[in-house]
Amino acid sequence: MLVGQPRLLPIIDRMPGFEERLALKCLLATVYARRTISYVSHRLQAAGAKRQLFEPAALRVALGLTHGLARRINRLCDLALLIGFAEERRTISAEQLDSVAQELVAVLPE
Repeated sequence: MLVGQPRLLPIIDRMPGFEERLALKCLLATVYARRTISYVSHRLQAAGAKRQLFEPAALRVALGLTHGLARRINRLCDLALLIGFAEERRTISAEQLDSVAQELVAVLPE
């Protein structure tokens, strides 16, 4: 079984021996604007959060910076929460999220 983003398909196509051994291929879809808020909220609730930690505008910024890719959303939000905790912030704003993305290049699209 192989799970990945659509850009993985051309790589698999160049390896026919590998592809024929796959029983199942699953492509990860991008998370769009409405779903980004619910996705992040769900992840926070699953982690035990009792309130919203990101301002709605921050989640719109997250969508733009990550192009809706769940792995990038997770990484960016995780880093923003870490910085927010260190700075004793109650919520993460759009400006703070953008600042985290600019300073920590690893979250930006490849």
